[in-house]
Amino acid sequence: MAPQDTTSSSARRIFMSLAGGAVLLYVVIALGYVATSPDLRLRFLLLDEGEGPISGMQIREILFETEDANGDVDPGRTSVLWGATPEKGDWLQTVDGRTIENFYDYSDVMAQLYHAGPREKKASNYPAPLEASTAGSASSGREPVEIDFFRDQDRKTILKSQLQLQSVPFSEMLMTLLWVFVQIGIFAIAALAAWYRPYDRASHLFYAMMICMLGASVGTFYWWILFTRLWLMVPFVICAALLPAVALHFFLVYPHPKRIIRRWPGVLLAGIYVIPAVSSALFLSLWMYGYWVHFQPAEVTTAFNVVEVLGWVRTTIYSYVGIATLYFLCILAALTVSFFTTRNPLEKNQVRVILGVGLVSTLMLGAALWLATFDKDQFAHGKAPVLSFLASIFFMVAYCVGIVRYKLKVINEVINRSALYYLMSFLLTVSFGLVVALMGQIIQLLGISIRSDQLVVFTSVLLVPIVIALLLRDRVQRMLDRRFFREKYQLDKALRRMNRMMDRVVEPQSVTELMLGSIVEVLNVKDASLYLRMHPGSPFKLIGAEGSELRTMQFTLDGEIEESLEREGSAQRVMAGTRSEITPVQNLLRELNAHLIHVVDLGRDGKAIVALGSKKNSGAFTAEDLTFIEALAQISNIALHGAKLHQDLSRLNDDLKLKVEKISSQERQIMMMQAELAISREEHKMTRLQAQPPQDDSLQRGAIIGNSPATIQVLQTVKKVADSTSSVLVLGESGTGKELLARVIHENSARRDKPLVSVHCAALSAGLLESELFGHVKGAFTGAHKDKIGRFEAAHGGTLFLDEIGDISLETQIKLLRVLQERKFEPVGGSRTVEVDVRLVTATHQNLERLIEEGKFREDLYYRLNVISISLPPLRERMEDIYELSLHFLEKSRKKTGKEVTGFDEAVLARLVNYPWPGNIRELENVVERAVVMADSEVIQLKDLPRVLQQHVPTSSPAYKPLPIPTASHGLLEAPRIEESNGGRWPQAKELADEQEREMLMSALTQAGGNKASAARLLGMPRSTFYSRLKKYES
Repeated sequence: MAPQDTTSSSARRIFMSLAGGAVLLYVVIALGYVATSPDLRLRFLLLDEGEGPISGMQIREILFETEDANGDVDPGRTSVLWGATPEKGDWLQTVDGRTIENFYDYSDVMAQLYHAGPREKKASNYPAPLEASTAGSASSGREPVEIDFFRDQDRKTILKSQLQLQSVPFSEMLMTLLWVFVQIGIFAIAALAAWYRPYDRASHLFYAMMICMLGASVGTFYWWILFTRLWLMVPFVICAALLPAVALHFFLVYPHPKRIIRRWPGVLLAGIYVIPAVSSALFLSLWMYGYWVHFQPAEVTTAFNVVEVLGWVRTTIYSYVGIATLYFLCILAALTVSFFTTRNPLEKNQVRVILGVGLVSTLMLGAALWLATFDKDQFAHGKAPVLSFLASIFFMVAYCVGIVRYKLKVINEVINRSALYYLMSFLLTVSFGLVVALMGQIIQLLGISIRSDQLVVFTSVLLVPIVIALLLRDRVQRMLDRRFFREKYQLDKALRRMNRMMDRVVEPQSVTELMLGSIVEVLNVKDASLYLRMHPGSPFKLIGAEGSELRTMQFTLDGEIEESLEREGSAQRVMAGTRSEITPVQNLLRELNAHLIHVVDLGRDGKAIVALGSKKNSGAFTAEDLTFIEALAQISNIALHGAKLHQDLSRLNDDLKLKVEKISSQERQIMMMQAELAISREEHKMTRLQAQPPQDDSLQRGAIIGNSPATIQVLQTVKKVADSTSSVLVLGESGTGKELLARVIHENSARRDKPLVSVHCAALSAGLLESELFGHVKGAFTGAHKDKIGRFEAAHGGTLFLDEIGDISLETQIKLLRVLQERKFEPVGGSRTVEVDVRLVTATHQNLERLIEEGKFREDLYYRLNVISISLPPLRERMEDIYELSLHFLEKSRKKTGKEVTGFDEAVLARLVNYPWPGNIRELENVVERAVVMADSEVIQLKDLPRVLQQHVPTSSPAYKPLPIPTASHGLLEAPRIEESNGGRWPQAKELADEQEREMLMSALTQAGGNKASAARLLGMPRSTFYSRLKKYES
């Protein structure tokens, strides 16, 4: 399956899931609303056709009882509590004091009663006994409602009555629930068929038809309850309008697309769907307009009154009933064409069944049309919904029976053993719930009233049937378990057999035969075969077969089929209607004469395909079958590896004997080379020690790497100033190691046993920096929940290192100056004076003299900090340290990543020593770490470096060799010896003449148009360095 087809299939499945979930949610909400809605048990038409200008609504049907079974009035069961009993043909005038003139009024009153809470007791003219009876009825939880009406034969006398608000009759609700449950069952079958056949358009249309039917199910029975609820009415109208169109579309493509839809698909489908779309839009527009007119004040004049709008709504409904009838006749015509043109006997049988049911349904729909024309009462509230219910159920059941019987929609793929087991368990649980609900309904029908003192006894009695029902449910559940999983002993037997096979080493052919034999026995298939491929792109070859069927000896998978099988894991053979519906995977199944193929990943690019024939009972393969095949294949894979290892063991032993002497000879050669290397390193070490100036080993260098003259000069200065208590100012560009140098100063001072506290001033705001340096007391500012000591106090007796000192505010500079002068301070918000003994080391990459001129840095603080200044040279001025630093970072990155990278290529070294390194040592460390991560070999190549270094053109080409990383056996880590060729020298900035450097700076400044920042970028150096050098020549 192509990638775009996969994406389309996934999107289609997501849409199907959302649509199905939405309609199920709608049905549940609509049923809940109907079940909890109040009902006067009076039925009306949408629009009355009275004899003259009669106000009110004519009662068309009455569904309540006035007496119980013994002929006595029972207030608990009767609907009429007081007054005259309404009769069919009476005209309703008011309900609960609200005037009823049309169907909008009645629906609105009933909706208000639905949302009304406990109402206040009204003044009543009832006689005392009736008033007490009414109060007793209200105390039982039912709300009485007063109505006014008059008889058709006597329009002058207004009759009054008090009716009991009840729920929808149980018989009507039971039929609705039955209809909905049957449709949900068929909907589930349609959803599964559409899910497992994403390429089958007929399955998708059947699923859409079930969505429309399910969405219209509740409104078909209870349209009068949903009438004034927009959020319930709109889905019902849309689903009811689309149902005939979707049904006709389905039968035009089922079981094969008809010639008319193949020739004019766009025009035909537009004609089919435009009519219901326009009809539903017209109905909803008229309905909402009438709703708007209904709520207009009496003094507001509208173009049309409510009665006229209701007449248009009724006309729209009856018109669409006629249109739906035409759609139904077209469906019968399409079925007739399918019956005479279908060649497949299985499909022909299913079409025959559906066509027969359709002809029977014609009688029911004809009866419904007769009621719509001549008996509107029965059409709206009587037999018409029942006839529609039976006709649609017959259609759907006929289609599903055809699916099950003739297997035209791969129902065996969907309704497998597990699905059937869970369905039966679900039905068992539903039955148990219905039994409990039925017990409650029986109690209500019997009119049993339970007092509070009888509650415990009644509950104890009620527990007996519930416990009996639970025991029966558990017993039936155990029967289901034994019925659906009685073949497990065969699985256990097969697994024990494979485990015994693992205990001994056997031939590969025996392992294959045992595996296929177990599959045939457990899954009850006619035949099985196993294909193996050890390398991608090579053909699958037959290595074993069980059964009498002829098998293909080998085959090759193309990219589309292999991608589909890897994604799905397996594929089953399905019956397609036309050749165009057969996918490449289904073609492969037919070529292999198989009903199932399952892919097994053997590791190391090895794959196996298990091809199985049909089951002897013609059943489908289930998810449990696939799991069993996978487990058995993995066990067999281990056994095959064991057998192969057993065969290879003797050959490997022979090969090892031949290689032992060769390995011994190589070891002797390695020992000789190691000895020569050790001697060479010692000679190299002595040469370097003689060439270097004498060093005092008493200085602890820490993490300072390098032996260039610039580095040695800095370390000598550190040795001189380390033991003093004077403040030290470290100057240098970013990334040159200023903090490391501060640590070396501390480690070589007399304060080495005391703490070294570091603060990065640029990372903190002025307020936070002051609190960080001097501490604060509880409540000094918002968030200061407790006392906190500052960094000065924490570094008492030791060293405090302030990095980026040039970024602190002037306010903080003043407080810092006082600490340096008096060695005392007060915490933020406190009055206690703290005395400290701290040696201060500061660092910056900025030009403090320029900051003083700009008024951003105090001159007196500068002199306090700059007692001793140490300038750290940038990496481009100490290029002799590149090798040693690179080796250090290489060893560090090698340990961090675990990769065995042993050196640098010659071209890499040329780039490293000729690159200007604007980021200094930090940039070098990052470059080496990245190269180690990207390296594919033991030597870092040019391609492993960042692009900026790859594109940099070296200024000299010394002869270099890849440098190995010395290990413990090679002695100490040493800087390699540098060889010069063609008189090449290290490109150090110090060796440039002053005049030449000045010309370089001025040329860059001219090219940048006087912009010093741009000139610094052109030269690849930090802005602060450019400023300091330019200032040197300007002065």
